[in-house]
Amino acid sequence: MPTPASHDYRANPSPYRALLTEQGVFTTPPYSAELKGLWRIKDELAARTSAEAVYTKFQKYRDDGDFVGMDMARKFLQMGRTRSLRYALRPGGRKYESSSLEGGNKDEDKDKDAGGNHGKGKASGKGKGKGKEIPRTGKVYDEEKSRGARVFEDHLERVWADEVYLAWWEEWRGRQGLSGRGPRSLRGREVGKAGG
Repeated sequence: MPTPASHDYRANPSPYRALLTEQGVFTTPPYSAELKGLWRIKDELAARTSAEAVYTKFQKYRDDGDFVGMDMARKFLQMGRTRSLRYALRPGGRKYESSSLEGGNKDEDKDKDAGGNHGKGKASGKGKGKGKEIPRTGKVYDEEKSRGARVFEDHLERVWADEVYLAWWEEWRGRQGLSGRGPRSLRGREVGKAGG
């Protein structure tokens, strides 16, 4: 997003772009700060507690008529799913070969319990320091994370099934000259085979 992270998107939401990605998840004040503390992926119980708390915030934002808040809550649920899958389907949760990362994989290790860097390092996809992607084999390396991914997926499906959210989504994207609807369901893609 071109607007500085110091921008208050609640006071002036117009620069917010409704994208299917997780872009801006940690840089959209004040929502990032409100949701970040709720987001955990350590195990299935942490994922369930987290997903329920984030979904409750989604409902509050919806009741307040706050589309940006709803969409940010959706992004945190989506990120919970994708990060959980990364750790479930790749040994050690590493998406890229550590030998080709500058300084190893310390930034990705901090992501594992959602406590540290939250993807700000070179290994997170900023284009610098990425090595060769480690292919997924379909094998589940961490059952807890796999179950956690399903928990986040269930809550994410509830968001995409919410008619109020979908109407706002389409209106917001239309105002921005963007096309396409959000996915109404993630079902049909097995958790073990989906993105992440």
